[in-house]
Amino acid sequence: MRSGSEAILSVWVYGHGMDKEPFREETNVRLVSMHSAELSLTAKVEEGQKLVLLDPASDEEQRCRVVSVTEQAGGQSTVGVGFKQSVWEFWSIVAASSRK
Repeated sequence: MRSGSEAILSVWVYGHGMDKEPFREETNVRLVSMHSAELSLTAKVEEGQKLVLLDPASDEEQRCRVVSVTEQAGGQSTVGVGFKQSVWEFWSIVAASSRK
């Protein structure tokens, strides 16, 4: 999932944990490509699960699906997510609002 032009952006992640309880968590997302990204979560999620990424500055949102989960130390997981279509417009908006 690596790319030469990675961007790290701050977003809110919304979803339901494995216990079916809704969660909202602020995290940094590392854009890997226009179709995939990685993020760190403390909420427990599983492959195939749907999440929503939200840019709090613009209220723009992007839906995604969990494609991988790697447990890390301290209760965190590195979560790989995939997008059905290119998310160029969403990432452009998030990057612009991150610079403000």
